[in-house]
This record gives sequence, structure tokens and C-alpha cells, in this order.
Amino acid sequence: MADYLAAICKDLEEVAPNCYVSFEASGTLSLPTDRAIGLALVVTELVVNAAKHAYPAEAHGRIWVRLTVSESGTASVTVRDVGAGLPVDFESGKSGRLGMRLTRALAKQAGGELRAERLTPGTEFVLEMPVNSDEAASAPS
Repeated sequence: MADYLAAICKDLEEVAPNCYVSFEASGTLSLPTDRAIGLALVVTELVVNAAKHAYPAEAHGRIWVRLTVSESGTASVTVRDVGAGLPVDFESGKSGRLGMRLTRALAKQAGGELRAERLTPGTEFVLEMPVNSDEAASAPS
């Protein structure tokens, strides 16, 4: 997954030319194709949203993507920016925006749960998921 996500982040810099997208991985993660695709789509949507909403069109921004795999069998993918932050009416888990509904559905497809955190400045989205596919299959939907 690390090589796959690194390639996606590099490609996303072409889609969001005003942003530098960096990728870092800690640990090794292998996923079945359906979960890998869901995870890749979540990362893509979050990076594109950060590039579109966090930074003004004429500004250059930075977006960090990090994959961490713990010894306890949990993986997390973090997408962070230091831009404008979430809108006041944004409620994690309750956003009615189509992109966020899609992102949450894709996170569940990948076997995980997505949460948003307000930072000063910026925003951080964290997708946490079990590495074991049996645990992912039994995750609440």
C-alpha cells in the first residue's frame, strides 16, 4: 500500500498544482484489492478537497498524507493541511455534502472509520482500520 499511495500522492500534485503533496509511511500494509481501492479513493477525495478548499486558488499549500501500521493490527491514514480549516457548519460524521458522504462510504468499504479534527491552522482527517480483513468484515456499518 505504501508504494501505491505514494504514486497516487505524486499524481495528485498534477491535479492540484497549487499544492505540494507529501507522503510518508511507517510500517507495511497489504490489503485485498477491494479494500485497497476504497482506501485509495478516500485519500484521493481528501487530498483533492484539501487542495480545493483549504488554500485560496492563488496560494501554494502543503498537504501531508501518512500511513501508519501499528503492531496491534491497526492501520491509520492521515490527510492533513494547514489551510483555512473546516467550515463552521461542518460536523464530523454528519456532513450532508456529497463528497463527504462518499468518502465515509468508501472508508467503510476499506473496513475503517473516518474522523475529522480541527487544527490551528488547518484540518486533519484520520481513517483508522483493522489490518486483518476478518476484523474489517465485522466492523460496524
